[in-house]
Amino acid sequence: MTALQPEVAALVTRQRNAAIEALRQSLPLDDPDRHALDLDADHAFAQMAADHPEACTAPAGIPGFLAHLSGGDLPAEAVREERCIRQPIGCGQPLIAADGTTRVFWNEDEAARYQREWQITGLCPDCQDLLTDDEDGYLQ
Repeated sequence: MTALQPEVAALVTRQRNAAIEALRQSLPLDDPDRHALDLDADHAFAQMAADHPEACTAPAGIPGFLAHLSGGDLPAEAVREERCIRQPIGCGQPLIAADGTTRVFWNEDEAARYQREWQITGLCPDCQDLLTDDEDGYLQ
């Protein structure tokens, strides 16, 4: 397992939980699907399989999963276009704003660390910061 995988898993979990809660709040109280969102994973997947018997295919590997999750946006594309990877993984914002402003770093070492991480993950500095509590890199 690479060092990136736990961070991606934490981000995916946080985004999934936020999306599920937003969906739950958007459904009327008497909608059966609202209460289905409260099921544990085993029951939810069993119900989903019963409701949708057609075959489905899973994406191959982490790049396939990320492409599926992000609607086809991959870190390499985000880096090439000098922006953050799109939602729900990142924010999709350009690294340099339309008015020419950009993130200011404490020193060149900090800037180099953020740039290396951005080139690997496609996450801008602000989205990288959402994954960590402090400069030591501990996950939130």
